[in-house]
Order: sequence, then C-alpha cells, then structure tokens
Amino acid sequence: MSLLIEDAETVATIRRLADRDGRTPEDVVRQAVKAAAVVAADHAPIPLRQRFQAIGDEWAKVEKTGEKADKAFFDSLGGDL
Repeated sequence: MSLLIEDAETVATIRRLADRDGRTPEDVVRQAVKAAAVVAADHAPIPLRQRFQAIGDEWAKVEKTGEKADKAFFDSLGGDL
C-alpha cells in the first residue's frame, strides 16, 4: 500500500526527522503511526456497562448501618417541591 502525503509542511517535517535521525521517511511515518495507535488505545472509551458495574461494585462495599433515614429531614431539604 502506498501513501501520498500532499501537505508540504507535513512532508518537510517527515524529511527533517528522517535526516536528523538517519532513518527513512517511511520509518518516521511508521513510528509516528505506531505511537499514535498506543495513545489511542490508552484513551479508548470505557463501555457504559463496565462503568456502571464499577459504580455498583463500589456501592456494594459500603457497610450498612442499619439506621433508618430521617424522612422529615430529607423532605425539608426539598422545600415545597
């Protein structure tokens, strides 16, 4: 597969990096794409089901006190809603 990069600034940057490090332009692009793939994998979104499972797991660790909630107090927090 060949890749044509038409942006002059990008081509100049690739050539500058290749010349500086004694590598081929293809190697510079290969390394950049591999690095970008690693970063993308590290920032992959966590599925909603997995996030909710984590919340549920943490909630299950909370010790039960056995005390009843003060309904009048919590109702007063809402005012006349």
